[in-house]
Amino acid sequence: MNFFEKKLLASGFKHISVNCVIEYNSKLLLIERANNPHRGKFCPIGGKLNAYEAPSEGLIREVNEETGINLKSFKLFGIMVESSPNEHNWVNFIYYSSFKSLPELETMNTIEGRLNWVSWYDLENIPLPETDIHIYRNIRRGQPFIFDVSFDANNKIKKMGNVLMEQIEV
Repeated sequence: MNFFEKKLLASGFKHISVNCVIEYNSKLLLIERANNPHRGKFCPIGGKLNAYEAPSEGLIREVNEETGINLKSFKLFGIMVESSPNEHNWVNFIYYSSFKSLPELETMNTIEGRLNWVSWYDLENIPLPETDIHIYRNIRRGQPFIFDVSFDANNKIKKMGNVLMEQIEV
């Protein structure tokens, strides 16, 4: 990260990312992250958008880079906006893709971490980012979402709500 990126992040500027919950045979393809953010935690496949890149284009690129899968079918399931007093500020486009046959993976070990097939039932027993269990629950229920998440200075959730389901009053 260069000087200007550090300054931009310190100003509260939001990163834009895409993530894909990939399902096959009641299991999700997750990456056990080797790097921060979320080092050692299981996360959906994805990453930051490049300049001038549409979210769907970034999703296809990120999934291919991290897994070797050429994603052909997917849907936008939700958006999560994360705000904090430090550099953890993101707008995340969360997609879902289901496969009828086992997708061929180039490798299970990537520069980003190790790929794992995790059953829906095991999600409660593995380390996840604090927000992610809510994403998986909504996808499992077929309930779209726009999560508005506020964190404290230690990156612990202060407030999280689904603005599609709640009335906002100012």
